[in-house]
Amino acid sequence: MHGHLLPVFPLLQLLIRYQHPVLGTTIYTAVVTESGAGCTVSGTTSITNLGAGDPAPTTTSAGICAGATGTLSASGLSTLNWYTLPVGGTLVNTGPTYISAFPATATYYVESFNGICPSPRTPVTITVTALPSTTPTAVPSAICLGGTSQLDAGTFLSGTLSTPLNQNNGSSATGFDIENISASPVTLHFFQFQSSSILGTVGIQQIWMNTTPMNCTFPTNVTIAPGWVQIANVSTTSAGTSPILTTIPFDVNITIPAGAKFAFAIGGALGQSYTSGVTLCPTPFILGTTPHIRVFQGFGGTLTGTIANRAWNGTVTYQFGDPNLNFAWSPAADLNSSTIKSPIATPTTVGPNPYTVTVTNLAGCTSTATVTVSVVAPPVCTNSVSCFCSLR
Repeated sequence: MHGHLLPVFPLLQLLIRYQHPVLGTTIYTAVVTESGAGCTVSGTTSITNLGAGDPAPTTTSAGICAGATGTLSASGLSTLNWYTLPVGGTLVNTGPTYISAFPATATYYVESFNGICPSPRTPVTITVTALPSTTPTAVPSAICLGGTSQLDAGTFLSGTLSTPLNQNNGSSATGFDIENISASPVTLHFFQFQSSSILGTVGIQQIWMNTTPMNCTFPTNVTIAPGWVQIANVSTTSAGTSPILTTIPFDVNITIPAGAKFAFAIGGALGQSYTSGVTLCPTPFILGTTPHIRVFQGFGGTLTGTIANRAWNGTVTYQFGDPNLNFAWSPAADLNSSTIKSPIATPTTVGPNPYTVTVTNLAGCTSTATVTVSVVAPPVCTNSVSCFCSLR
């Protein structure tokens, strides 16, 4: 008696190569017969065709003001699942709408899930706009009846950035880049520097500017280099030597757009103390930063003969805020205008006179605040005595 080996059935290979067009589950039986002795072997398997998933859903993005509740929406054929990432991520919501007090601008990804296969995900974005800042002021805040007070919405706030004040070198000039890293324009006002002249010394100081940043490409001679413009040439009195700071008495009033970087150079007769810099080009070294601006290492030496990689020791003051605002003051009767940033108030009522300003930005977000002007009545005079009101 002779035995015959049963044929080996490569079932897995057949399954991989077979295309199953029928939806649902079908059981297949395969029989293989050995050609010599006629021995057979059979096997069964099932194939389930899940079908195609839903098409990607459609979505509608939205924008809200900070602190408000927003609604994102989506439309699809089956259950809508909201995720934090295009693939994987955290499931944060289920359903056709996602309603929340979103804390910041974010993008979510929505899929339509038919219970078997998920669809491709579609992005949807919630844009959160900050409320405008307002801290109104009145100058003076106390007046005599018939007097006036200058109101201001206080939508621009002041900032100061100081670089490390570490003297170990010096000549007569320093250069540096200033970048606006905020979402709104920033206006620079006054520069301070470390003078190498004694207290009381008077000399001419210059300020130069270039709307093209240096970014580690330093001019040899600022006064003739392309793009450099002199914006100040003023008499300055030294407040003393390092580490005392001397203010250049000139409001540069230069506005740097959001995301832009400008170059500046300060030089003159009073001399300057600066620090030997850190060579990190082509990435310039950051000397100081605030939430609004940052200052980069530049050059030292003189305006006509620069030395690369030197750190400015000084301070810059600036203002920041949204320039595209609408104003509504009330009560309007006492004001020369109720729709400007800084109206003049002429109160007609003795006592406290509150003025409320509502500030609205381009996204329609509003902030409201109140400032009070106190009015004092003139004294009652008799016997032809001259009387007047004075708050001095």
